[in-house]
Amino acid sequence: MIRKQQQETSPIGEKTAIAIALNILKWKTGLATGMNKWVNHFSRQQQRWLLAAFCGVFSLGLILCLVMPYGRLAMIRPGNNYQPIHIGEPSQYPKTSPLKSNDSLTIKK
Repeated sequence: MIRKQQQETSPIGEKTAIAIALNILKWKTGLATGMNKWVNHFSRQQQRWLLAAFCGVFSLGLILCLVMPYGRLAMIRPGNNYQPIHIGEPSQYPKTSPLKSNDSLTIKK
């Protein structure tokens, strides 16, 4: 039976990791405190509008990522773009697209 050997960690590496983690936590706490102070200056109605605006912008960004896939737009550009062909379909399609097909029969070894 093969057992994995535990790597010994150096005390300097552990101290460095703890220092980095503490800095990240301090930064996150400071940012959250600052944002909390900024938002608490608004009235309840303004806070609701701010939340609705944030959620709307975030949702719009997600919808745009679904509607406009960037990978397909990049494949339309001319050049050595290969369009994948589904496994089992013939590799000799009619040339209706300027894109080259990419399967095991068209690649020369």
